[in-house]
Amino acid sequence: MRQFFAHLSSEPQIFTAAFMIGRAPVCAVIVSHPRVSREHLMVEPTPVGWRATCAAGRSMLIDGRWATSAILTRETRIQLVDQFGPLISLTPTGGALVVRQFFAHLSSEPQI
Repeated sequence: MRQFFAHLSSEPQIFTAAFMIGRAPVCAVIVSHPRVSREHLMVEPTPVGWRATCAAGRSMLIDGRWATSAILTRETRIQLVDQFGPLISLTPTGGALVVRQFFAHLSSEPQI
């Protein structure tokens, strides 16, 4: 049986203004994964919540569903690229957004 494990890979980051997620050094949240683009995801505050928007031609799963853009009003888990991509949790708290990056992997070890 294969199991999915996710472990917090860094300290949470808190944002109050727009920021970028990707591999590029200029990104506020740097994700070191070969399939993540240099500037993969733009996250910005709006009057109704935080908007996460993929760069052209990029993809993500939000709580297990394909999307290219979404308004975030509660804790949301985003996997960049596809179901095997890096996992990021985004949690709106007042006027700020808490970002947690996870190291995720599949295990094929038999369960006893």
